[in-house]
Amino acid sequence: MNKTKSRKSNPDTTSVLKSRKLVQRRRNTCPSPQDISRALQSPSSAPSASAASLDELIQRCLSCFDSEGRTSSSRGTQLVHMTLMMHTWVVPSQTFAQKLLSLYKDCPPDKRGLGRTQICHLVRQWMSQFPGVFKEDPLLEQTMGDLCELVRLDGEKMHSQLINTSCLSPHVNAS
Repeated sequence: MNKTKSRKSNPDTTSVLKSRKLVQRRRNTCPSPQDISRALQSPSSAPSASAASLDELIQRCLSCFDSEGRTSSSRGTQLVHMTLMMHTWVVPSQTFAQKLLSLYKDCPPDKRGLGRTQICHLVRQWMSQFPGVFKEDPLLEQTMGDLCELVRLDGEKMHSQLINTSCLSPHVNAS
């Protein structure tokens, strides 16, 4: 009975156990101030092996689509969705759209069939998943209007049917 009473009444032992658990839990969720200081003082490391440039990321997204617009896997679907949702952390949406416009325009003749179709599928996915983005950014809207016009004039009829321009303003949509 004395041992039980001493365990319950000894606040020092309880606080030490709690502080150990808190420190352990905190270290699993964020770095300590010492870890941050060490990271800031150490020379920058080489880029991660899994890092990709914007061009590589766009190519990876495009390769996720088959000619019917289906993504090759759930991982491909996630990659496309995350890229479309998070690309603004890297570049403005207008720059992202400009890259797609350039890829469509400069697609080599021997790869135009599938390459341009994949670009249209990515654009369709972007416009259908995030339509509000296009009305908020006039430069993006203009670039997408330019892409839609290029697709209409230079691409196959199927390509222009893939891109739903209803999220673009009528003045851009009409051009």
